[in-house]
Amino acid sequence: MILKIRFALLVLLMGSSTIYAQEAHLDPADRVRLKEAFELSRQIGDSIWEGWSQTPFTLLLVTEKSEFLFNHPNPTKDFQNLGYDEELRTNVYYRPNTGGFSLNFLATFPAINGQNTVVMGQPHATNKSSTYWVITALHEHFHQMQFSSPGYWQKVTDLDLSGGDTSGMWMLNYPFPYETAHVIKAFTTYESALAAAIQKQERQAFQELDESRSVLRSILSEKDGRYQDFQLWQEGVARYTETLVAKWARDHFSPSEEFAALPDYVSYSEAATTLSEFILEQLSQHALARNGRVAFYAAGAAEAYLLDIQNSSWKGTYLDDMPSLEAHTVKR
Repeated sequence: MILKIRFALLVLLMGSSTIYAQEAHLDPADRVRLKEAFELSRQIGDSIWEGWSQTPFTLLLVTEKSEFLFNHPNPTKDFQNLGYDEELRTNVYYRPNTGGFSLNFLATFPAINGQNTVVMGQPHATNKSSTYWVITALHEHFHQMQFSSPGYWQKVTDLDLSGGDTSGMWMLNYPFPYETAHVIKAFTTYESALAAAIQKQERQAFQELDESRSVLRSILSEKDGRYQDFQLWQEGVARYTETLVAKWARDHFSPSEEFAALPDYVSYSEAATTLSEFILEQLSQHALARNGRVAFYAAGAAEAYLLDIQNSSWKGTYLDDMPSLEAHTVKR
């Protein structure tokens, strides 16, 4: 009887090991995309943002059964080290899917042991093609640079916008007056002025933009104004950075043969054009009530484009002047 029990336990353990090994297998296409994202980040270095290369690109890939962790200095004990991956140039850690993160996550926060971590689902779950998934990974990697800048979290606290929420969800759920008629009207005028300034780049267009900013700010409460500034600074500039990544890759980077062979691959040239056009398209939709916080992405990206035209040195103090881009704006 004892021998039978031992044999049964052995079979059970062997079966569990087999299942574990299967779950811990990183899908080949995911490996190709991760390799592309990490290599693109390494080659970009500090050419877009000074100091970006010093920001750890810690990433958690969430799949239906598994979670894979990369570039993490000190994972929690529930992760098993699968060893060093020569292609990805990092130790790969694994744990079964904990159910704590949605399969369609595209987010950055201190998710694993206090480390700012990009948490992403696979392309099919996030409605991204492989190329846009890689570019989005670098969008989130830019958030890691923002979050790790000196004094960031204290400055966020000083905004006094959390309403007692310590989870950080207030950044998404702050009750901005998205559906208030006079705010919609002023924001619509502001979006139109942004688009006109980008397209015309004329003194009159810049003056009209200044006026639209002033009108919008005058009808917002002090707190609502701070929240808008914060979103333009954080999410808007991250969206702008996406376009810079695509343009840099178009001009300086050769995708791997494996990446270019993926069935949903699009060229970085096409992505650069699409992402730039998308900014103007979103501005023209005038959908503050429908899009909510996402409306700040295009507006902030447009503000960053205009800063490139008006004040080419603005990036040097961008992180210091959080949470506002206004300090860099040249008044006309």
